[in-house]
Amino acid sequence: MNTITDLLANPLFWKVLISYWVFSAAVGAMPTPIQGSSLFYQFLFRFLHGLSGNLNRAAVALKVPGSNGGSIAT
Repeated sequence: MNTITDLLANPLFWKVLISYWVFSAAVGAMPTPIQGSSLFYQFLFRFLHGLSGNLNRAAVALKVPGSNGGSIAT
C-alpha cells in the first residue's frame, strides 16, 4: 500500500496524468480532414492520432508504474 501512496504523493505523476488528459482531449477534438484539406493538417491529424493510440505501449515499455494492466508492482 505504501507504493500507491508514494505514487499519488508524487507531483510528477499528477503532471503527467493531467498532460495526458489534455493531449487526449485535444487530439480527440480534432475534426477529421476532409477531401481538399491541407496536406500538413492531414499529416498532423494522422501523426497525433497514431501517437495518442500508442501512448499505452510506450508506458509499458518504459515501465511506468501502473501501466501493466492497472496494477502497481511492489
